[in-house]
Amino acid sequence: MVSKQDGEVGLFDESVCFVQLCCAADATQFCLEDQRAHYEKALKEQQELYEKALKEQKESYEEALKEQRKFSNGDAKDPEGPANAPEVDLVLTLKEHPAVLRGAQIPFFGRINVDARNCWASFPGKYTSGWEALTHFERDSVACVFPCSEEDGFGKHAPDPTKRGRCMCFRIYGQQKLCGCYWYIRWLDNIQKAVKLGQRLKVAFFAGQVGKGKVSLADIPHSNLSDGVGLGGSQKGEVATLDELGYEYDQVDVTTLLEDLFLKKVVDAWHAPDAISGCWRRGTVVKLVTRNCPDGSDEMMVHWKIRCSMTGTSFLSLHLRDPALAMQRLCSHIGHDSMTKKLRLAICLTGIDIRTLHTCKLPSGESGLIAKLTITDLGSLHRLQGRVLDGTLEQEICQELGGKEVAQLAVDKAMFLSTTTIASISEDVEHLAVTNVACASTDLRGAHSKTVFLT
Repeated sequence: MVSKQDGEVGLFDESVCFVQLCCAADATQFCLEDQRAHYEKALKEQQELYEKALKEQKESYEEALKEQRKFSNGDAKDPEGPANAPEVDLVLTLKEHPAVLRGAQIPFFGRINVDARNCWASFPGKYTSGWEALTHFERDSVACVFPCSEEDGFGKHAPDPTKRGRCMCFRIYGQQKLCGCYWYIRWLDNIQKAVKLGQRLKVAFFAGQVGKGKVSLADIPHSNLSDGVGLGGSQKGEVATLDELGYEYDQVDVTTLLEDLFLKKVVDAWHAPDAISGCWRRGTVVKLVTRNCPDGSDEMMVHWKIRCSMTGTSFLSLHLRDPALAMQRLCSHIGHDSMTKKLRLAICLTGIDIRTLHTCKLPSGESGLIAKLTITDLGSLHRLQGRVLDGTLEQEICQELGGKEVAQLAVDKAMFLSTTTIASISEDVEHLAVTNVACASTDLRGAHSKTVFLT
């Protein structure tokens, strides 16, 4: 028999047990929920990782497939072409002297070549053709300075350290000149560099007037420097300075230099049958002809006998230009990047691009512009060949350059359309296409082989 106290104690124990059971159940429920949340979080992270891996695999596969299609269709584009792409030279020449360069002047600040034996200390600027050839193609040093604009120093004056308040104009001209005298400082610096290198100085005199027209620095203020005898006005100041400093120099007739530069060479010559009309014609220099000036002076006029390349007839010309220099000046005028862009627009064929572009002087003496083309598509190569043959490419290039108002270029068909070259290029293009497709297929197989591991 259970007493009252015992019954109370029993009820209390049952209540405690019930509470403990409830707490245990709550704890178990909490643990289960925590485990479920942790599991769901881990599952979500694995799902995201899996989806990311699938996306990367898909993108890699599509990229590999895209590359394979590009090479198969010949649509692969590279600004300079693949490194192993075959190349062909597109050679362009000038039909005539560029109209855009007529009357154009180029500044010159002297050129002292360390390995040169001679240095031209003074040259008469009125012999334009000789000046251009001398300053651009000869290996001799040239001390002469020719500014063309204020940016180049034209009109700028240099103070004379020996005479306070005066510039160098009074030393070399006898009075201040609008052209300025800053060029004289540069010229003198070039002379001293050449002398230090042991180079032989040379002075070019007017045709038939070697040694004439020389004056001393002391006599310059009282002399007529523009009398047209022997030397030009600025030349007389240069030669007087050489004499004052005691520098030795060779006196050269300008015609001797001109013959060395141009005789038997291809040039652009100005043909003027009358006082109104005239044009530049391509021809070969047959000989140099000197004649007395109409004004009765001692100076001899220099004429060139030219055999025209187009007609075979001969004519006399007073003005020559080296065609190689004309192409160089044309490219400088248009700009290398702009010229490349215009040629790309004219060619405009998938699988053909310009790797390099540079001027040159061809064995014939003519000016050349060589565009080195990379070929990655055989069909485009044959289309380009057809456009060269029918003259379409030449017309489109001239049109892109601005027509006759700028320049007329001709495509050297003989050099481009060599059958052995075209056949060789065709084989190289086919080999390149097979190689590229094989490489793309290898990349594609690599994309398929990717495996995603879930942990």
